[in-house]
Amino acid sequence: MTDTKQAEKDYLARIGSNEWERVKPFSIPGSDSLPESARLLHDFSVALLTLQPARDDRILDLGAGGCWCSDLLGRLNRSSVAVDISADMLRTGRSRPTGGSIRAVAGDMEQLPFRSGAFNKAICLSAIHHVPDIPTALREIARVLTDDGVAFFSEPGRGHADAPGSTAAMRDFGVLEQDILVEDFAGWCADAGFKEVRIKPMSYAIPEFDLRVD
Repeated sequence: MTDTKQAEKDYLARIGSNEWERVKPFSIPGSDSLPESARLLHDFSVALLTLQPARDDRILDLGAGGCWCSDLLGRLNRSSVAVDISADMLRTGRSRPTGGSIRAVAGDMEQLPFRSGAFNKAICLSAIHHVPDIPTALREIARVLTDDGVAFFSEPGRGHADAPGSTAAMRDFGVLEQDILVEDFAGWCADAGFKEVRIKPMSYAIPEFDLRVD
């Protein structure tokens, strides 16, 4: 069996996508990433409006990859720490045009390298579905949050693991792709110690009708 954690650590070197990770969620000069960029910015906006992080909140950016969430949080005068299993990804994040002030720590979500109660908020955008033991990761996330802390997760649902891009990633790079099913995930969150679990259905659909002035 493939060691999926090692595959995550090696992924950036193998796929050669440093340039995209350095500018994500925006486009590489001369390229067009509009649909994906719009979805990423949408998820980030929903996370911010849900979490409502205060200026003095300590925010944990989980599965940060190239640190794009931490980059945007910094531009919005919010304090975060990016954590990812791949040191290569974090180095790329620190090399972003505004990445010099990003605080980044290499770590495994199943065993976070932080003291208990270190953070007020946590944001995890499309990352926990790569983790082999999600219930353990959720217990760790709950541990490092304060008693009134809040975590926000945005993850792909049913059918993700069988999608062409996912099967190619697993075949070619050995990474783990999983469906995140609402019923299972909500139960794991409750078992991990989260006092309240809320599901927010998200849609990227444009409204089906326009309103005219009249």
